[in-house]
Amino acid sequence: MLAVKLIVLYLLLAASALAQSSIYAYDCSKLSPASPGCKSYNEMVFASDKQLLSTFQTDITFVCWRPYKDVFFTLSYAQPSYEEFTRVGSTTTYQTPGMLYYVRYKDGVRDDMQYVLGSWKKYTKDGGQPAQFFPSQNSAARSLNGNITADEVGIEYSFSNLSNTKTAYSVSIRRSTLRFVENYMWENPPEKPQKAKAADQSQQSEPTKGSEDITGYCTLITPPLKP
Repeated sequence: MLAVKLIVLYLLLAASALAQSSIYAYDCSKLSPASPGCKSYNEMVFASDKQLLSTFQTDITFVCWRPYKDVFFTLSYAQPSYEEFTRVGSTTTYQTPGMLYYVRYKDGVRDDMQYVLGSWKKYTKDGGQPAQFFPSQNSAARSLNGNITADEVGIEYSFSNLSNTKTAYSVSIRRSTLRFVENYMWENPPEKPQKAKAADQSQQSEPTKGSEDITGYCTLITPPLKP
């Protein structure tokens, strides 16, 4: 009888965990164009991936899928409470520390992670004015920038690419439509000297910079209400 009770308890716990995970699953048929990254996302959800699901428990999270590719990313932050804001000296500014967190997954594994430290600020503690997030000087020194407003959420950073030049990356998410736009902008390596061509051949130099825009859609996940 003890063995039977343990098996029943295990099945109940497993069913409860599956039910909790399933609330975060997304209907991939809603995405047009389709994204293989949505399938990978659901796979992680039903596998109770700790890194992914733990974010949903504490932070407001945008989950976004790239069309045609097995890529998705999350952009998340914790919304500060009214009590957390303190007045800055004798000014009319109120602020509290905050962080914007970006994680990208490719082919079902983490591909990149960035975070922007900063402060939430508002210029009256009471009233309907929403607070805005501003990056710290330390984040700016690391070429990291982030913004959280009532209209959009976004992050920017740069990295060294395989051509030994810099690539600047940015993404912005529009709250009203849940549509995102990613932008990659890079410097092309210096053009190698070429042998002299015939006089009747025109020479075309390679552009010094390149860019690519990617657009798609997100879903918004909010943490459960505290009892």
